Amino acid sequence: MVRRLSLVATVFALLVFAPPSRAAPEPALMCWRAPILYTLGEHRIAFRIYLACAIAGDSESQYSAAMMMRSGESNEDGSPNPFGARVFLEQSASQGYAQAIYTLAREYELGSSAFERDMAFSTELFRAAALLGSQAILEAVADGVLVTGANNRISFLNRSAEQILNLEAGKVIGQTLDVFGGLFGRSAGSWMQTIRDWSETPAAYQEGETFAEQIALENGLIVLVHLAPVILQ
Repeated sequence: MVRRLSLVATVFALLVFAPPSRAAPEPALMCWRAPILYTLGEHRIAFRIYLACAIAGDSESQYSAAMMMRSGESNEDGSPNPFGARVFLEQSASQGYAQAIYTLAREYELGSSAFERDMAFSTELFRAAALLGSQAILEAVADGVLVTGANNRISFLNRSAEQILNLEAGKVIGQTLDVFGGLFGRSAGSWMQTIRDWSETPAAYQEGETFAEQIALENGLIVLVHLAPVILQ
């Protein structure tokens, strides 16, 4: 089983994301009904509402429509529409919707028929999502997310990360990265040193630089570690 863990080293700012202002969709579109209908299993009706609201410019609906297109829930035959999904995902991200930016980062990191793999751009998107994302957004993602500050101390650990690492956030927040020495063993050395280098010598960081590593844990899980520095000016 492969799970993914993102570690965000908050060092100093590299990217400022300023979403453009937009008009809200017309109330007559009843965008609020879409998630209710989706929960009730009325996926086709929900998608039509999401689509109308997405075209009207609602960023959350654009994201939801994109996810339904990607999974195939938008078509009666269950076939995915990756290129249509990309259009709405990019529109949502351009308006500053953090979950859409995070998902785009994943798409560019992994690559697909609709996205050419681009690790440098993926890292930039991860930074933007981290700058815009609130704790609620980080809690909502399925990936494990761990955030450290410039002093290399852990400032945030979401529920997915707790489950992947079998740790309690309350016991590790405020601790240094050394807490992972015993958990990961020697395999922690390279990514822990990368975070230390970025934190202690931010001027040495090269734009577009990224770090990714696959680690086998003692509990049998394979963890994909992706480091994305958030550089604050």
